Amino acid sequence: MNQKVLRYFLFAALAVVWGLIIYKIVNGPDHNDNAAPPLTVKAESGYNTTRDSFILIANYSDPFLPDDSVYSEEIGKTATAEIKKETINTKPKFDLNKILYRGMISNPETKKKVAIVSISGKDYMAKEKERIAEVIISKITKENLTVIIDGKAELIGRTIN
Repeated sequence: MNQKVLRYFLFAALAVVWGLIIYKIVNGPDHNDNAAPPLTVKAESGYNTTRDSFILIANYSDPFLPDDSVYSEEIGKTATAEIKKETINTKPKFDLNKILYRGMISNPETKKKVAIVSISGKDYMAKEKERIAEVIISKITKENLTVIIDGKAELIGRTIN
């Protein structure tokens, strides 16, 4: 076939396809094409519902209110105060043996130091005054690392592996 004849044939086919699409959109779907069978409703299901044998008592605090207005009852106030005291006093102390000072990288131009530290088995690169978990890196030297844990300064020597 000649290319011009093929082009006109394809243009006519394209016009027919688009014409069918526009016709379906304008006239809407045929209601008989995909008609669903009518629904039948049973009058009685035969399912017996029984009442619950428990009652929910919602006397817990509102999570959107501040802690001061948790309970209006005296019992609730004392109970929450006792729980808060227990949680404050039971904070475990950080173990210094979990910190290993691997070494230091120093930039001679900017005089910035970066320490390579392993805390609880995870390796970190930290600058001075940076916080990792509960540890604040205070000072970095070639042989030692000064850290602050719970407000106390501790000196950690370099580990050689």
